[in-house]
Amino acid sequence: MRTARYARRRQVGQAVLNGAVALVLLLPVSPEHMSIHLAVNGLVARTWTTLLAISLRRTA
Repeated sequence: MRTARYARRRQVGQAVLNGAVALVLLLPVSPEHMSIHLAVNGLVARTWTTLLAISLRRTA
C-alpha cells in the first residue's frame, strides 16, 4: 500500500525500494538456506522499517 502511495506522488525511488523489499520478504524459502534467508529477511525488514519511520517523521 505504501508503494502505491509513493508511486502516486511520483517518488519513484521510494516506490521501487518498497516494492523490492516486498519481493525480498516474499521469496520462497529453501530448507538448505533457511538460516541465511532468515538473517537476510531480518536485516531487510529492520532496515526498511527504520528508513520508513525516518521518512514518515520528516513528512509529519
